[in-house]
Amino acid sequence: MNSMNSLKKIAAISGIIFALALLAAIIATPFAVSGGIDFYNGILDKAEENWDSYWFDTTVDSAVKELTIADSGYYGIITVQESPDNQIHIKNQDFGFSYIVPDVNIRGDKAELNFRWINDPKLTEENIMQWLSAELYDNYSRQSIIQLPASVSLHLSEENMGDLYHHVRLDYKGFANYEELQTQLDDWTAVLEARNAYADYLSIVENQLSHIQNLRYEIANAADSYDNAERFQLDQAELYMDIKERRSDLLKRSYNLRKQYGAESAEALDAAYLEMNDVIVELCDYEKQYDLLSAKVEEARFQLNNGEKGEHEFSRVADSCYSQQVDLDLSIGKLREKLENYLREEFISMDGATQERADVVYPSEVPPTESTELVEVPMVPASPEMPVTEQTETVQP
Repeated sequence: MNSMNSLKKIAAISGIIFALALLAAIIATPFAVSGGIDFYNGILDKAEENWDSYWFDTTVDSAVKELTIADSGYYGIITVQESPDNQIHIKNQDFGFSYIVPDVNIRGDKAELNFRWINDPKLTEENIMQWLSAELYDNYSRQSIIQLPASVSLHLSEENMGDLYHHVRLDYKGFANYEELQTQLDDWTAVLEARNAYADYLSIVENQLSHIQNLRYEIANAADSYDNAERFQLDQAELYMDIKERRSDLLKRSYNLRKQYGAESAEALDAAYLEMNDVIVELCDYEKQYDLLSAKVEEARFQLNNGEKGEHEFSRVADSCYSQQVDLDLSIGKLREKLENYLREEFISMDGATQERADVVYPSEVPPTESTELVEVPMVPASPEMPVTEQTETVQP
């Protein structure tokens, strides 16, 4: 692509040089304005008149029944048309400063076609006319034409298929393997569409997971600064809801893309959705419990500093909270890993890309629903010495 861009720059620069030279001649020559304009218009007329002559035709031996395009060689379009005389013709236009020529290697009844770039940067009247002709007729969008008889099959190199598939346009449907090749092109288009959709989705996943992590840090920092655990959980309710909704949104995005581009059955897809939805609910609940325990430690610390609690009582509360947090931290880590691995999983199906796919299900239409029940967080004594009176804290969803 860089070489193509450089060739286009050469052509553009050549045109600029020509225009400057023409302008200098007009300025330097008395009464030359009309002559300069006539000279320029004359070149345009020649470019238009000689347009057909700037195309060259390569005729392939009529014994060839299978033509394989190995390398497109450039960024333009290869249009397949019907042959007018039962022979294979490959037509290319000379753009003056740069153009492509076909390189055909024949072995028996098979031929391999490679397109090669030719660079001619010299500033000549012929090159200028050819370049202007291409500009006038906007022929950069159709640089090559392959004319095929009905008896010939056309193939695209598997090695360079990723480059070729979006260059080829099959205007003629009568050649030997049209349907097979069209299906192959459709498959590549579908795979590209799926991979682009997955790449966009994965970018959203990483962005949202990073944002969720930042929200978790924000809540954790808040838990260390409150002197009242009940007020802490009420104040953080909106952030907890935000985290849950972001995770649920990512799960729904995954569900939709898997349904459209994945290979899972509808039953397996729905079962996985329900399982991951439960993981989200459980993960969010465990995180709330973990944070609330941190807030209870800070509340007890504040009471200690104010003389409302003794050292022994503070230690029992802190030990109890820390003990519960060890188990919660392990559970949180496992659930988070399970969810994030599922969200990042490569699910694009490479087989049967053109098979009929189910319509995308938008988030509001996803069948399973989320739990909206309130979560209770029990406080478990750290040792038999602690009072055996159960304390429960209701965490706002």
